[in-house]
Amino acid sequence: MTPYHYYEYGFSSPGMIAFAGAYIAVLLAMAVGSVVINGIAPYKMAKNAGIPRPWLAFIPIAQGYIFGLLAQRSLYFHTGKRTPLAKINLLLPAGLLVCTLLIGVFSAMDAGLLIGLLGLVLCVGSIASMVYLYYTYYYVFKDYAPDNAVLFLILSIIFPVAFLVIMLIHMNVVPVSVAGRSPYGQPKYNRPSGPNGYGGPQGGGYGQGGYGPGEAPGENDHGGPGL
Repeated sequence: MTPYHYYEYGFSSPGMIAFAGAYIAVLLAMAVGSVVINGIAPYKMAKNAGIPRPWLAFIPIAQGYIFGLLAQRSLYFHTGKRTPLAKINLLLPAGLLVCTLLIGVFSAMDAGLLIGLLGLVLCVGSIASMVYLYYTYYYVFKDYAPDNAVLFLILSIIFPVAFLVIMLIHMNVVPVSVAGRSPYGQPKYNRPSGPNGYGGPQGGGYGQGGYGPGEAPGENDHGGPGL
């Protein structure tokens, strides 16, 4: 009887290697595509607002910083408060990432007490990060879609993909903190809106420095320090 050769069907066979390579390539392509799609709206909104380094919108951990700057402008306009949402949305996730890495390191060292403390910090920090993120979303919605801010926030919490869709739809809207509230709906950059055709920065005078008249966000802007 001819012996059964298991190695012929092993992972080292050319077919399996090709399959694994194709699978990894597809995963990488999906990851890159997801980052690009998620970054389009905040990138465009940051450019319209005159925020330096708008390309940060394509870095997942820095995207919250961009939304934080947009929310700071809205928060200041609607309430007069100056809360550093951009820094909070950047530092909290970064801190959680460090905690996760430290838990992995201490797990190898069998340091149970430190792992427990870091786990508690990770839990509390995750809740705080989520609260601040949704607080940020609300004020972004309040600036770009004031009539539906609460509805859009609820949809974003229940269906996270809704936030992406809403941002893509509203990424060219001139926010309330720049153009004021319009009875005809918020105008859009480079697109006429309303009975007098106003809405674009070329005719409406909104400019690209959305943090004030001709003023780009930075150390002295309404929203707090820049990066």
